[in-house]
Amino acid sequence: MRSLNRLFMALLVVLISMTLVPSSVVLADSKDDSCPGNSCINKLTKGSNDLKGNLKTEQHIYYVGVGETLVVSIKFSRGWELLADGTLDAHVVAISPDAVLFPFLVDKNVGPTDRTFFNIPLTNVDTLQLGQYQVALIATIPGGDPTNLEHWHNGFRGLLDMEGVYITDEPLAEDANLDGECDFDDDSNGFCDDKNLEDDDDGDDDDDDDDS
Repeated sequence: MRSLNRLFMALLVVLISMTLVPSSVVLADSKDDSCPGNSCINKLTKGSNDLKGNLKTEQHIYYVGVGETLVVSIKFSRGWELLADGTLDAHVVAISPDAVLFPFLVDKNVGPTDRTFFNIPLTNVDTLQLGQYQVALIATIPGGDPTNLEHWHNGFRGLLDMEGVYITDEPLAEDANLDGECDFDDDSNGFCDDKNLEDDDDGDDDDDDDDS
């Protein structure tokens, strides 16, 4: 299970390769020249100022065949009126373990309350492909394509939220207590933190050196 930063970059690489949009165009679309140099990147990925939405999952690791159901919900705490009046569109984009993108348009009348978006009983391995999924909430211009960066609302700020979901049919070392969460996911976003994985790797290397 990779870190959020690596998967976020993987998402952008996939989208950019599909649309062939130069970074200068994306930055120009943001219409924000208040940050010098690389500090703009941080501002561009903090979500839209006029629309705030979040993805919620009951857990981030799901085990197939033990009665678990994959549930992903969305909630807009600000700006849902912009969806209702057609000013903006919102989309949930699921990215499969083999990097296939599945975009779904959010109902414009979603409102400010929690709405269940996915509810999938994981009865057997044929239900969903096993592996790491990314689920993103993206705001676009009206009628926009969420897989096209030129259509994102306010450039990179159109990425409102992202969560990781891992589907497996066997226990994971990262979830030793089988509670459906990575044991070293400090920010609870569904991705194990690199520093812990690297510490484990370093320990293995030391053991190998001792044996030699």
